[in-house]
Amino acid sequence: EYSEAEKSFREVLRISAALGPNSQKIATVEAMMGLAEIYSQSGLTEKKMAILQEAADFVQTNKLAEFVQPV
Repeated sequence: EYSEAEKSFREVLRISAALGPNSQKIATVEAMMGLAEIYSQSGLTEKKMAILQEAADFVQTNKLAEFVQPV
């Protein structure tokens, strides 16, 4: 169920934002990638590209080299 999955991923991102520097960075980028997949499957290309750009920026800022290629 895409809508339920989207809600769950959005909740991860909300919690991450609330935790700020103490957030789980890997969980955050994985939630972004999950949202991108949902948007891809739903044909929402603009939303997909926006969340992937956000993920790319997040990966770079937080030096998560292992996620550069997947993003």
